[in-house]
Amino acid sequence: MRYLLILCLLSISLAGLAIPTGLNLMPTADVLTPGESRLDYESSGSGKLNVPPDGMIIGTENGSLFGFEAGVDNITDLGTVYNVKWRFLNSGEGTTQFAIGAQNFGEDAQYYGVLTRKLGRMKISGGMITGVGDADETLSMVGARFDARPLILMADHVQGDTIKRTAGSVGLSMSSFTIIGTAYDFGNDGSTEYTLTLSYGHQY
Repeated sequence: MRYLLILCLLSISLAGLAIPTGLNLMPTADVLTPGESRLDYESSGSGKLNVPPDGMIIGTENGSLFGFEAGVDNITDLGTVYNVKWRFLNSGEGTTQFAIGAQNFGEDAQYYGVLTRKLGRMKISGGMITGVGDADETLSMVGARFDARPLILMADHVQGDTIKRTAGSVGLSMSSFTIIGTAYDFGNDGSTEYTLTLSYGHQY
């Protein structure tokens, strides 16, 4: 039991390099299971809320006991930042999950609360995130994921006073590997960026 507790604490504090589990722009109430890790790479051009223009992300995310997930993000032109998420409401399929979390620790932290509900092969999510951008805006978030392995479709939208972004993606999941192409629409300036994400998941 003592070793299990030590493993839990280490996985929370030493979790690797990647964004919280979520859609294209927004985190969801999904978390990795205890002992599960994910290695991610997203090419330059990401529209994620804590990534500078033309930024690139590389690293891993780890799950732990009691609904915790944590990571250390390595982002181009930003450096090393940290994230943590706790899903404390989880009643199973067809009901609502709830999680709170923070990302971008080490720079300007962004705090969020999000609900996710599974309906068959689809998951829909909504929530709020604060501390985004130079004006520390609060944004509303909404999105959905359709999972018909090997095909994955995701779409989400975030909006505040001046920030407005929409993203859509299509991916293929093959065993432990996933490849996703994403289009980010920066609605506030009319530009669009495209990225490629490669992920490898492993259960210890």
